[in-house]
Amino acid sequence: MVTEEELLESMMRLHMWRESYNGNNVGFGLDEYAPHSMYHYPEAYALWGRGYLALYSLLGNKEFLAYAEECAKWLMDNKSSRYKNSSWGLPWEWNGRPENYSYLSTTAFVGFFFIDLYKANRRSEFLETAQSVADWILKENGVAEEDIGVWFSYSDHPSLRLPIFNAVSLASGFLSELYVCSNVAEYGRFAAESAKYVMNCQNDNGSWHYSPSNQQVDNVHLGYTLEGLCAYFKNSSDMSTKPVLNKGGQYLWSSLYESNGYGKEYVTQPSTELRNRLKRIFNDIGLLQVPESRLWGYAAAIRSFGLLSYVDQYFLECSSKIFDFVRKKLASKDGYYYFRSNDTSCFIRHQSHIFDSLGTTCIRLRNLQSG
Repeated sequence: MVTEEELLESMMRLHMWRESYNGNNVGFGLDEYAPHSMYHYPEAYALWGRGYLALYSLLGNKEFLAYAEECAKWLMDNKSSRYKNSSWGLPWEWNGRPENYSYLSTTAFVGFFFIDLYKANRRSEFLETAQSVADWILKENGVAEEDIGVWFSYSDHPSLRLPIFNAVSLASGFLSELYVCSNVAEYGRFAAESAKYVMNCQNDNGSWHYSPSNQQVDNVHLGYTLEGLCAYFKNSSDMSTKPVLNKGGQYLWSSLYESNGYGKEYVTQPSTELRNRLKRIFNDIGLLQVPESRLWGYAAAIRSFGLLSYVDQYFLECSSKIFDFVRKKLASKDGYYYFRSNDTSCFIRHQSHIFDSLGTTCIRLRNLQSG
């Protein structure tokens, strides 16, 4: 099991690298999907901000709270102008969708950050911003009710008014956190109904597909799905969530990670299609390998296994093994982490995810050790 000191050391190295990389522009940098131009990424501001809140909680240094508040200021100043309420997306066009459209997963990550910041300093504008995020989800982005529960659109762009399981789960977890802080009944009801939808869509083996129409199972989005349900479980008395999380966590570890913490990008799926059958055969004989996880896949797993320790403390060992692998195989001498073991690329959103996941796991480790 890695120690709190080792996690903190890695976080401080990342912090020092980040300061030298972009100074006061915490979420500014290169991205996997825009590797040649630097942009400001709302998701990165939110996750660096959450990591700084973790450092503030762990070390009591108000400098880290100030960093988080600067991230919040940037986010409030740069919410999407397309909507009345607070939401965020990508800084560039994505597959023909203009940059002024917001996305559910990005906005949910930002919402989690504002709730954590409100808990840290009790400034009302941060709770108000989180409530504005909830209003965007429930009033502007799109809600659909089915017999198996409620889902939220991934975006209000005409091509994305559909459920993406990991994004619905993150939104459910965010709404459950907001309900605890605000006691607004509507948030609690939609958190429960959307968690119900996600749980009803779990596959028999414990996994979730990317969406009803996309049968992909990958480590990044499976981690996000578990993360959202973990937040809902922690904030509610809904014990029906516990076996769902346990089964999902067992699947994530056994199917996408090896005993030394090495991660695989996705799971090859059974199919009657000849092309996919041939791909599986080639993979079995070593001619076609499933790629190694990207850094934010490792980060998502470190974070989700840390949170799954609320269900079973065993999962914290999984988080520890993955971090140990990342530390040994992906750490640069400058403090940041490589994209993959064989790719030294450095992308700001990936770095934000690993920073946040280390903070989440460190806090969870301290809480367990203190009883």
